[in-house]
Amino acid sequence: MEDAAEYAKRVFRKIGGEYDTIIDTMEIVEDHVHMFLEAPPRLSPSHIVQILKSTSAREMFGQFPRLDKELWVGGYGAMATLCER
Repeated sequence: MEDAAEYAKRVFRKIGGEYDTIIDTMEIVEDHVHMFLEAPPRLSPSHIVQILKSTSAREMFGQFPRLDKELWVGGYGAMATLCER
């Protein structure tokens, strides 16, 4: 089975392609993601983050249902712990 972090990288690249963004560098660690990307000026940074977070969360929770319980704590969602333990 594919590692959650590798799957997340594929998901981010797919989303980026759909919105004309180019992900230059991406690093996924246990509790966060670092990313440098190029985007068209019509997309604000906050809109890009919103798109990446919402779409990737839906994809990740569908592929790795255990993440839903691990990451939604007290009504606060954080895409964290993507690396398999």
